[in-house]
Amino acid sequence: IGATTLELTSKRNSIIVEPTRVTASSKALKHDILYLGGKTNNHEATTNEKIIHHLENKKIKYKKIVVVADSLYRLKDVINNALTKKGKKDKYFFMIDEIDSFQLDSSFRKSMEDCLDIYKKFPKEMRAMVTATSLKLTDPDIKDAVTILKYDEPNYRTINLFYAYNVRSCAKLKITELLNKYPNDKLMIAFNSVNGCYDLAMHLINNEKISSSDIKILCSSNSQSKVGYLFSELSDSILPAKINFCTSAYFTGFDINERYHLISISSIINKIHALSDKRLKQIAGRCRNADGLISETIIFNTWATQKIVQHTFEECKAIANNEIAALNCIKHNYEGYPSLKLHIDSIRKFIVENTKIEGYRFVRYNSNKQPDISYLNIDAYIEQIRVKNDLYTSPFTLYDALIKAGHKFNIFQRVKEKDPIEKNDIENPSRIKNIKDVLESLKNSQLQIENYEKDKDLNRLQKYIARQYFEFKEYLEMDILISRIEEAGYSRDSRILNNLFFAAHYLILDPRSHYKRTVRHHIVLKQSYTSLELHNLWNIIFVETGIHKLLEKDSPAIIKLTKLHFKITKKRTEPTSYIIKKENPLNLKLIKTKPLNFDYITPIKKSLEEKHT
Repeated sequence: IGATTLELTSKRNSIIVEPTRVTASSKALKHDILYLGGKTNNHEATTNEKIIHHLENKKIKYKKIVVVADSLYRLKDVINNALTKKGKKDKYFFMIDEIDSFQLDSSFRKSMEDCLDIYKKFPKEMRAMVTATSLKLTDPDIKDAVTILKYDEPNYRTINLFYAYNVRSCAKLKITELLNKYPNDKLMIAFNSVNGCYDLAMHLINNEKISSSDIKILCSSNSQSKVGYLFSELSDSILPAKINFCTSAYFTGFDINERYHLISISSIINKIHALSDKRLKQIAGRCRNADGLISETIIFNTWATQKIVQHTFEECKAIANNEIAALNCIKHNYEGYPSLKLHIDSIRKFIVENTKIEGYRFVRYNSNKQPDISYLNIDAYIEQIRVKNDLYTSPFTLYDALIKAGHKFNIFQRVKEKDPIEKNDIENPSRIKNIKDVLESLKNSQLQIENYEKDKDLNRLQKYIARQYFEFKEYLEMDILISRIEEAGYSRDSRILNNLFFAAHYLILDPRSHYKRTVRHHIVLKQSYTSLELHNLWNIIFVETGIHKLLEKDSPAIIKLTKLHFKITKKRTEPTSYIIKKENPLNLKLIKTKPLNFDYITPIKKSLEEKHT
């Protein structure tokens, strides 16, 4: 209904917050107003000077700013500083667009909740949140201020629905069918997986002999290196190619004024790939042509588990309040002792970051740096469990939900297509060359420890390898380590290289160091341990050594972590146990250990905190 457009063209000062830079940039371009966010095809990254120039430009009667959520606090600071110098206060209407995206993304983007803190400080008559697909709000400050506008005659869709054992194989099949049947039509394939889009695109190019010039992948610029020359950003209301793959950056906020065939892929590999009925509606709604989509196809698979037990909102709130009480209790008891007071923030942060229900934290730190209930995360949790339980527990749950919403089906069918879609890694050839080049330079002493960080010819990966090389040079046989770096670095999975260096860091520690003594004390050579026993032991080790990390029960990280410290063998018992054979699982040749006064904990802690480890 054009709510955002109304605000963008209204006769008042406005700040419109968008969840993604792509959406923000496109709306700023369309309405010729100030964009604040990172670089896109349409805009350079916005400087503070440009913001100030816009605010002080008297030719612009109504100041309009479209800002990405991550940049809102910077805008707030610039505006406040500018107003202080001017000695007056301009009023702005504050709008959050696509509020459901803020709810769903809050679990991994803290800026979403920061935006809500700012939102609440605006007068009620000077703020609004809008979306075409609303989710339930639980925040008591805003949940009752909801207006729902409905069409007298809703638009119902006609859908081709396919339950697939392998969603990628099914997608390949349906794409080729449409191309053969409608050679002159455009296709849009919505799949919230950059790697999945790239693998499908390369399969079409390599196996179906489709010209690469006919394929584009619309995704965030952060993922541009993953898709290479197929990358594109939507700069107008026309799809850029015959076959257009798009990720979640293009699921909302765009108007495409032409007809095309839509294929939406909903995979249960992880929660960001599984599309809710509301998200499917948003994707279909991108087509603004008066005649609508030529066809809509949905490809999905289901969870292999029964329904998940869901906490009610009141239960979520009680969980959060109990956690906040515990955090305040820690603060109260620690503040009276100087030696304990130093650890208040790190311990409370550890608790908040590691207390999760189905991957969601119900407590956050607000703008006053106090623990508070995370209502957006509770919203996201409730919606995620609804999607799992109501849409993807059997081949018929999604079908039933769409029927209940009034939609019709041309076809509802199971597809047993299982031909694998090969994985592709565009970065692999260049990564291999980069690793070979930096290792050759290190072996030939062309790189020195004093200057490699400033070498502009080295990329981030090469500097990382050089840093580790100089770290281990005195302590390990480098020929063996270099060969291991080559093997690990060629993998598409960056965790393999990170884990190699983690194991090497542990190996070179002095046996008298606190970390190594603690590990050896709890995990003894020649002994056998179950996964649960190792889980408990590692969590004790992390507490005793001051490493703020909590492993979840049954996590595969438990065995992987053990393998980074020891060579182990699996013992076929009930339950399964693991024998600790020896240290040095990589068989690296140790020349000497680090001095006892060496800061051993920082590299270990840093490795454990790496998101890929």
